[in-house]
Amino acid sequence: SIWSFSVMDTPAMVTSICITALYALMLAWFLLLELLDMCGGPLPRVPARSATRRGEAKRRRELYLRTLSRKAVLSDYWSNLSLWTAVHWAVIMLGVWALINYAKYRVDFASALHDLEQPGPNTSAYARLMNAQNSGIMLTMVGSMGFMIAGFGLFEYFQAHPRLGEMSRTISRAANDIGHFACVFIVTLLTYACAGHFMYAYSYPQDFGTFFSSVIAMVRMITGEISYTALENAYGSTSVPFIQYAYMPVMMFYFGFFFIVIMIALNIFLGIVVSAYEHTHDHVKELGHEDGNVFHDIKTMVGHVARKTARTV
Repeated sequence: SIWSFSVMDTPAMVTSICITALYALMLAWFLLLELLDMCGGPLPRVPARSATRRGEAKRRRELYLRTLSRKAVLSDYWSNLSLWTAVHWAVIMLGVWALINYAKYRVDFASALHDLEQPGPNTSAYARLMNAQNSGIMLTMVGSMGFMIAGFGLFEYFQAHPRLGEMSRTISRAANDIGHFACVFIVTLLTYACAGHFMYAYSYPQDFGTFFSSVIAMVRMITGEISYTALENAYGSTSVPFIQYAYMPVMMFYFGFFFIVIMIALNIFLGIVVSAYEHTHDHVKELGHEDGNVFHDIKTMVGHVARKTARTV
């Protein structure tokens, strides 16, 4: 494999340090909010969470003032852990992990460059470069996961708007049912991955050679990337010419997966989401055409600014 490392000039280094510092401050702010909420402390007046979570934090503050028990507040916090609170904790932990890997990458890379400039053997320099490469790979993986989860967390703030918040309220309402569905779905997927690995480990090693690759193959079967013909040919390649009923395991594997996972499980998932959306959309139907209409609000704001500008001129 080829090693590749980013070498930054002074302006790029300054920009990187500033962005990293801002990111660290943001994580510290989120952590402070969660710790204050967890302990029943007073939250800052600056809005940094949805109205629902602010209401929960206020209720826990009142619980602490009434009982003077941190233990009761902690118990209430973790027993009523919401989806969005879990998202915030995931963002915080992944962000801290990313910062640690970034610091390790910069330190090891700078030390390796310094060692390479010195006379004598460069064994330690190459070892530091390997460490820097590992830290860079981990930084890429953890950082990308953190950004994706943080992007998902933005749906929490859309809840403040009656129309933009439809998706986030649908997710919140369906989260419990989706969690239970996911348990059954994952178990079913792992069961078929075991069967696929047992059947095709040697005849179809590129997709079923290991258990992990078999799990990925199951996802590819959902998207239609692995066909029945490919499975039939791979199964038939393990023995002498087959009679037709010898392909019965392939038929049971493929069409059983198609019926249980694709036809039933995915439609149940769709039903859960549609049911939650219909309940959420009932409230939106009660709104007038201009109530909570983003485009009407933008039009009104632009017209107001235009009139103010015309008066000034």
